[in-house]
Amino acid sequence: GSSGINAEYGGISVCTWFRKYLDSTSPHVFFSYATTRTPNEIALPDDLSYLDPNIGQFTTYTWYHYCCTLDFNSSLLDVVINGAQVLESPIPEGSSLKTSGTLVLGQEQDAIGNDFDLTQAFAGQLHDLNVYNRRLMLDEIGALASERCGENITQASLEESLILSWSEILQQAQHGQVSLAQSECTEEPRDLIQPSDRGTHVEVRFYEN
Repeated sequence: GSSGINAEYGGISVCTWFRKYLDSTSPHVFFSYATTRTPNEIALPDDLSYLDPNIGQFTTYTWYHYCCTLDFNSSLLDVVINGAQVLESPIPEGSSLKTSGTLVLGQEQDAIGNDFDLTQAFAGQLHDLNVYNRRLMLDEIGALASERCGENITQASLEESLILSWSEILQQAQHGQVSLAQSECTEEPRDLIQPSDRGTHVEVRFYEN
């Protein structure tokens, strides 16, 4: 288990390198945080055109830096791709994040920790996914997006805000056909690979601090 999600946060940011293997017939969800309040507390798809039709498609088998930020003070959601903001959207005023949820990578939860839909299963690779306890600034995200192999060149301000690191994620329970591949960035297996397969996922459970 892990603890890290706190309702007092003024915001949250999820940033990762990812590349998808499937063209989108429906959005495939690679990051799904579910709580007792809703199975879709946070759900990040591999196709942003479902959020805004003006946003172009991700090309398959191409690495992108993908960062989603929520700011509960300004009630804004931002999506930043390769360091450039592609979406800013209002969220309901007074929004907050519920604690004690379950995070699943690679599937979309319709109930906490299960009830997966194969049509929404993600197939692709993830690298260096980290979760921060505030809305990251555009220049901070730009620094993360500037170098895919720069995971060790993290600013001190980001270290202080980190609530779930890629190293921690790689130690969590893996279900189904999840595999670790040797990263182009290191001799160690640091890239998470997922086939599109019902139930294949990595699970991180959060508990009250």
